[in-house]
Amino acid sequence: METFLIANVEAMGMKMEDFNLPSNLDDLIKTTKNSVTTQNDPRILKLSKAMRQSPEVAKLQDILAYLAANKYNVDLDELKKKIDDGKPQ
Repeated sequence: METFLIANVEAMGMKMEDFNLPSNLDDLIKTTKNSVTTQNDPRILKLSKAMRQSPEVAKLQDILAYLAANKYNVDLDELKKKIDDGKPQ
């Protein structure tokens, strides 16, 4: 998950340091290790809000919404298109 976060922050033209978080993977993992503390950490909350602007997060949300709406009737070709290009069909 931390690798995903770092990659998406960089893709948005930002740095983990913009959120007062370490950009080193091992240090970030140590920071996010405790889920109870992380849930209330203002740095993580700020990062989560910014991640909503990430194209990869938007793609993931689209895929999850499609799966939720089509629980027992998923068109595999449609799902593959969403995964491959992230564009709504």
